[in-house]
Amino acid sequence: MTASVTAVVLAGGTLEESLQQVVPPVKHKAWIPLGGRLLVERVLNALHGSSRIAERVLVASPADVPARVRALVDTVAEPGPSPLLSLESGLQKLSRDDLPVLVIPCDMCFLEPLSIEDFLDRCARRSADLYYSYVRRETSEARYPGLRHTWVKLREGTFCGGGLMLCRPQSIQRARAFLDSLTQERKRPWQLARLLGPKIILKWVFGQLSIADLEERTSLHLRVRAVGIESPHPDVGFNVDAPEELATALSLVEPTTSSS
Repeated sequence: MTASVTAVVLAGGTLEESLQQVVPPVKHKAWIPLGGRLLVERVLNALHGSSRIAERVLVASPADVPARVRALVDTVAEPGPSPLLSLESGLQKLSRDDLPVLVIPCDMCFLEPLSIEDFLDRCARRSADLYYSYVRRETSEARYPGLRHTWVKLREGTFCGGGLMLCRPQSIQRARAFLDSLTQERKRPWQLARLLGPKIILKWVFGQLSIADLEERTSLHLRVRAVGIESPHPDVGFNVDAPEELATALSLVEPTTSSS
């Protein structure tokens, strides 16, 4: 993969029902305020902090994008009815199709430029068409103790999925159907294992499932070479999917002060 990449930030869809009860009325969680900035602003600021990002595409309804967010992107693409279709919409807006694409959700509220660049550096050390980030449990809990995650125990340790994905634009169409299934089941490890087949299930049950096993099986289903990239940066695994995560984020940016 090359040194420069383009970035697609996914901010379509509707606000999760669980979050609707605890935030101001907004159409999507991208517009949730956190410490004086919207969630998506925090992601875009991280992208601007990296010299490796050649272009930034925001996938969101153009009518909903505030001017201060619009100023941080090169273009805005209409979202589709699913994350995968939204990604395809974003890819269609890229001015170049020869660069790898960094795909990021809008709710990685503590993402740092260093974490982005480290992920890209680690991707460059392996030859693949699609790279998916993950974070070790000890790494996450060292900074965010007790943060809720969907943890998966593998032979090498216990991990959660990260929010960064790097891919070649041409690989998305080949992997379309399976990527859609993975997206729908991403929070249910048992269903993810079922998608990958009985051999994966048996290895998981007996504690023998490895990262290499998942890479091999996922690549077979995707019909592209897919690899996992462990990030040592816990912010790569922090996203706001539920009120508990939002409460944790608020406590970190707006810590309560004890009364004198």
